Amino acid sequence: MINKAVEWLAKLTKSATKPKSIAKAYYRRLGDMNDPDTKMIMGSLMAYCWVLKANGPQSSDFMMYNEGKRDVFFFILDMIGLKEADFVELNKLATKALEGQEDATTYY
Repeated sequence: MINKAVEWLAKLTKSATKPKSIAKAYYRRLGDMNDPDTKMIMGSLMAYCWVLKANGPQSSDFMMYNEGKRDVFFFILDMIGLKEADFVELNKLATKALEGQEDATTYY
């Protein structure tokens, strides 16, 4: 089964093999959830992309900006084929990274 990110890349590049190679590269670098560095990177990325927070009352431009960050994070998750159990672990790491942070502006 081809995931949505690889399918999207296949349409974009008009190639069936290049997107699979790209997905494999993502997986080689970020797919090993037993690696502490991978967990740290993905957990901090999850926090930075504001995946755990809902968009509150703010300008529509800021909301679109946050949704764009979330979309990139979910694209990466799709490329590495993250399992549900891994997502739960990332949620814990990202929650810890966000402790004491009131909003996403802390990260940029």
